[in-house]
Amino acid sequence: MANSKGNIVLLISLGIIAGAISFFTYRNRKKIIAVSKAFIGQQEVSGNVGFQNEEMERLMKEVGWKPGDAWCVYFAKLMWWLKSPEWLKPKIKTAISGSSQQTWQNVSNDPAFIVSKIPRPGDMVIWQTYKNGVGQGSGHAGIVTKVNINNFQTVEGNTSAISGTNEGIEVAERVREYNFDANNGLRLKGFVRFA
Repeated sequence: MANSKGNIVLLISLGIIAGAISFFTYRNRKKIIAVSKAFIGQQEVSGNVGFQNEEMERLMKEVGWKPGDAWCVYFAKLMWWLKSPEWLKPKIKTAISGSSQQTWQNVSNDPAFIVSKIPRPGDMVIWQTYKNGVGQGSGHAGIVTKVNINNFQTVEGNTSAISGTNEGIEVAERVREYNFDANNGLRLKGFVRFA
């Protein structure tokens, strides 16, 4: 009987812990979205050589960005870095590189992350560039802010709200389609979240 009671207590305790972790993750997701939106309108110095806002440049360098680097993945990394618990920061630092394709490979092989075809707000979204049906070594990344049936909304760095291009000069909100089979342009690889 004592074992049975002990098992019940253990199961209840695990349920409470799981609920707390789930709530904690939900709170962090909301924080990631809020901080992402706070950066909307921040712009680079033309040519990826820096940022008009000195504090943004300092923060981007803190997560590994260097002058001349494309910065969409570094922006997404920074949003996670700013609003994730301390114990996740070493994983973010090592798994999220400046390359969207290397980042996808890293997180796909790391049990600390979940990759999915189904987005949730706060996820990092990753695309791969395709030319005539052939995947290229480049891509794009952003932070999912809202999920709809036919599309999802993001905040992305190194894009443009006006021209709608993927390579741009600012942090902007975008509406994106679920396009997993583009032969030219950006093909959606999927969404990344913490396990």
